[in-house]
Amino acid sequence: MDLADTSYAAQSRDMMLLDRKLRTLGAATVLNMPSIAVIGKQSVGKSSLVEALSGIKVPRDRDTTTRCPIEVRMTTSSDPWSCQLSIRSALQLLQGVTELPFGNRLSAADDVELMLRRAQLAILNPELPIEKVLDLTWEQIRGEVSSLGTSENKHTFSSSVICVDVAGPTLMNLTFVDLPGIINTTDTKLVKGVEDLVISHIKQPNTLILLVMAMNDEVTNQKADGLAKRVDPDGKRTIGVLTKPDMISATGEFKTCQYWLDVLEGRKLPLTHGYYVTRQPNEKELHESIGNEDARRLEMSFFETSFLNSSPEMETRCGTHKLAEAMSQLLVEMMRSNLPNLEKTVKDGIAQCRNDLAALPAAPSTDHLTSLFSLLSSFSAVASNSIIGTPKNPKLVQNNMAHYRTLKSHIMQTAPNFQPWKNKGEYEKLAFRTTSFAEESWTEVYRNIAPEEAEEFGIHLRATSPVYVEDIQNRIKGSTTRELKGNVPFSVKVSLIAEFANKWRDPTLQCFTSVSNGLESHLLNLIAEHFSRFRV
Repeated sequence: MDLADTSYAAQSRDMMLLDRKLRTLGAATVLNMPSIAVIGKQSVGKSSLVEALSGIKVPRDRDTTTRCPIEVRMTTSSDPWSCQLSIRSALQLLQGVTELPFGNRLSAADDVELMLRRAQLAILNPELPIEKVLDLTWEQIRGEVSSLGTSENKHTFSSSVICVDVAGPTLMNLTFVDLPGIINTTDTKLVKGVEDLVISHIKQPNTLILLVMAMNDEVTNQKADGLAKRVDPDGKRTIGVLTKPDMISATGEFKTCQYWLDVLEGRKLPLTHGYYVTRQPNEKELHESIGNEDARRLEMSFFETSFLNSSPEMETRCGTHKLAEAMSQLLVEMMRSNLPNLEKTVKDGIAQCRNDLAALPAAPSTDHLTSLFSLLSSFSAVASNSIIGTPKNPKLVQNNMAHYRTLKSHIMQTAPNFQPWKNKGEYEKLAFRTTSFAEESWTEVYRNIAPEEAEEFGIHLRATSPVYVEDIQNRIKGSTTRELKGNVPFSVKVSLIAEFANKWRDPTLQCFTSVSNGLESHLLNLIAEHFSRFRV
């Protein structure tokens, strides 16, 4: 049966089509969408693996290796094989542009490599006109001839993405991102730039990490493993891919063979999704330019006699086709299980956008004077209601009342503690709130203050030195001149009032400052509410 005609292929194709449409719209920048990221250090055979999975050639010459992410989107189709390249850059997304097609649709796989090189050159040299880049020959790209010019904006690596849509009857429904290989150089800034680019892709919780490691090298030398563990320490979303098995089979070292067999069978470096091993063309076969079909036949022939294919379980882990099947199944299952969350996120985002739009003020009128008068009138009415204190605008008045209560408390605490007798025994007997005299003396005060304030007032009086009748009589006697009988001299009244009224200045200023600051803050908030959309 044709792969493109199966029900599973149809379901997978629908999932991939939805994923592609969302990514084309730039949804991946705001939604946590499932994806597969291929990582590995340079020279581990990552490019060969990508070519084997997709059937296209990627840049691999010196100075033209992968310098930006390449998003390969494969679709099973009954139509003849075809390929379309597009470019998606962060700058374009900010400007509202999603993906821009790069060149025409290709019908021959041999034409893809040159177009990939051109697209990469266009991304790394953003000042070059696209039309000029599309006409570049192999020699111009490889030689970097002077006619290309030297740009101050030229990039060594870029986060902009080359999108490669490939469709054909022999392809699987699969999408993955090929990230630049981890480099080892003295240029620490360049090394960190590449690692940061890789981390930015693989840190997402819905990203499967396809970790490519060469079997002819120590794991400790393969920095990609460290990056994967940094974002996925438990190995729950990492798939290990071992390459170059023919390099160790040729040497036949028992310890090396046993080590990688233990890795494959999960006894060492365990991962939830386990490991797969693939065999890609060696240098001699690459030089002979063997095709993908021949490469797969050589791979199958190799594993038929390899020590790695030691059990029925290992048979399902050996070969590019087995890896591609597993990748496709895992990705489709992740997409299917993520659909409810994706739908909820989209609906929540739409609702938030609608709320934000509803909160926007009406469009400005063409009659500017009328609009200005309306704005000022509205602001004045709200400010006036806030100062007066209405049921809809009570906050300012309520805050001020709290300051007034504080001032009242401070004023009451300046009241003199008048007492009738100096005799200690009699004073304690007739002290405030314990005798009929004290209660009669302060009856009028208690009528005007709340119980909690009365308690505070009483505490204040008990802590204040008393002023006795004898003291007042002596002051009256010392100030009496020609006053009428029974009339207290005015100077005595003034001095008594001044003694406690002079203590009102600080609490009064404090109350005024608090009320003033509250009014200023309230008015500034009203100004921002009514006029924030108008920038000076």
